[in-house]
Amino acid sequence: SEEVMSFAEEQGHYTQFNTHHQVEMMSQLMVSLGFIILFGSVAPIMAVFSFLVFTIQLRGYAYILATAARRTIPHENASCENWRMLMSGLMHLGVLISGLFMTLFGHAFKHSSVQTRITGVLAFSISSFITWGLVDLMVPSRSVDAELLQLRRSHVWSKIINTCSRVENLFQLGQDEIKGRFRTRADSHEVNKSPRAALAGHWSSISPVPVGVGRF
Repeated sequence: SEEVMSFAEEQGHYTQFNTHHQVEMMSQLMVSLGFIILFGSVAPIMAVFSFLVFTIQLRGYAYILATAARRTIPHENASCENWRMLMSGLMHLGVLISGLFMTLFGHAFKHSSVQTRITGVLAFSISSFITWGLVDLMVPSRSVDAELLQLRRSHVWSKIINTCSRVENLFQLGQDEIKGRFRTRADSHEVNKSPRAALAGHWSSISPVPVGVGRF
C-alpha cells in the first residue's frame, strides 16, 4: 500500500514563502498602485486594470499559501510604517502631477501664460489638500473601536507580564519574606502553612487569598 506522509513531511516538499517573497509581492502591488496615483489623471481606464492586478495577485498568493507553500511560523512582523510613508509620498506627489497635467494639457489653460498655469497648479493642489483634510476629518482613517481593542490588549498583556514577574520574584524570596507577603492575621493558619507549601510546590494545599487582604 502507498505510504501517506505526515503533515510535517508534506510541508517539507512545499515551496518556502519567506520575507523576500513578501517584499516582492508588496512591491509589485505598489508599482501598479503608484502608476495609477501618479498617472491616473491621464488614463483613468488604467484603474480597472490595476484593480484586476490586485484581485488576481492577492487571490493567487492566497491560493499558493494555502496549497503549495510551507506553513509559516508565527512571529512578529516588521512594521508597515515604511510602506505607509511611501504611499503618503506618492499621494502627495500624485496631486502635484495631476495639477501639472491639468495646466499643461487642459483646454482651459491652452493659451495661458506661465504665471497663470503656475497659479492653476497651486490652486488645484491647495483645494485638493483641503478636500483631503475634510474627508479625513469626516471619515477617520483609523477606527476608534480598533484603537480601543488595541489598548485593551496592551493592558491585558502588561497585566499578565506583571503578574508573571511578581510570581517569579516570589520564588526568589526567602521563607521569612514570603511569610510577610502571605500574612493576613496573627493567628491565621495560612501564615505558617502557605510559605512552606509554596516553597515545597504544594499549590493545592494553599487557600486562595481574598482580594484586598493580601498583596504581592
